[in-house]
Amino acid sequence: MSLNLAEMVPNAIGMIAFDDAGQIIEAVGIGKERKEDVLQLQQVELDQDGFGILEHDNVQVLIYKREDKTLAVYTHSSKSDE
Repeated sequence: MSLNLAEMVPNAIGMIAFDDAGQIIEAVGIGKERKEDVLQLQQVELDQDGFGILEHDNVQVLIYKREDKTLAVYTHSSKSDE
């Protein structure tokens, strides 16, 4: 079954799914170009439900971890340049 990332997350531009060992399970969109982000994504502090957010430049990364799998979805940041 193929997921349509754009339907699931508005403004999504890519995603990376990986395990606790840092092994990439799947990468889509700009996630294919950002595989080196996995080490940084593993360090993000998550809340008690396994959610976290990382922002850099005009990209926001929504992070969700469940058991030993992590999903990081890249979106355009909602912040505007002032």
